[in-house]
Amino acid sequence: MSDPQAERARVTPLELFFDLVFVFAITQVTTFLARIPTWGGLLRGLLLKTTLAFAEEGSSLATIPAIGLCGGLALYMLAHVLVRLRLGGGLGRGRPIATVVLVAMIPVTTHIPPLAALATVTAVCVVLIAYEVLRHRASRAWIRTHRDGFTLGEAREVTEPERRPRRARRRR
Repeated sequence: MSDPQAERARVTPLELFFDLVFVFAITQVTTFLARIPTWGGLLRGLLLKTTLAFAEEGSSLATIPAIGLCGGLALYMLAHVLVRLRLGGGLGRGRPIATVVLVAMIPVTTHIPPLAALATVTAVCVVLIAYEVLRHRASRAWIRTHRDGFTLGEAREVTEPERRPRRARRRR
């Protein structure tokens, strides 16, 4: 006869696999922390570690880590928007929209699994990067060809064709 308690204590191969995945994720966060030895890198690494810790528990993120994950990235994007406004580049579209989406995701991330929250935040960033790469294709190519130096005026001449004037609405 087999012992029922020994049967329950037996670990399945799937559980072992996910334990290895978790250990690998922790090593990747540690490597990330070692590569970026700044306060910002430390904060990002701690946010990743906190997300992984909640993923191990199997619960959703608490309010403070959710604010840190989504709100921290939204604050970062907002700083980019404010710098762009300060330099006279206008408000733009991509980063303000991404900022609003990230702020709106804070309550959602407290109800979904932590890895899903991290994947959703990553998806927002990937969509933003794809948008900016496609939208500013010509100016990025021009900057790559003028790596030895250029003035701000020359750069503005290149970006002006990308700014499309708004069409006037037809009145019926």
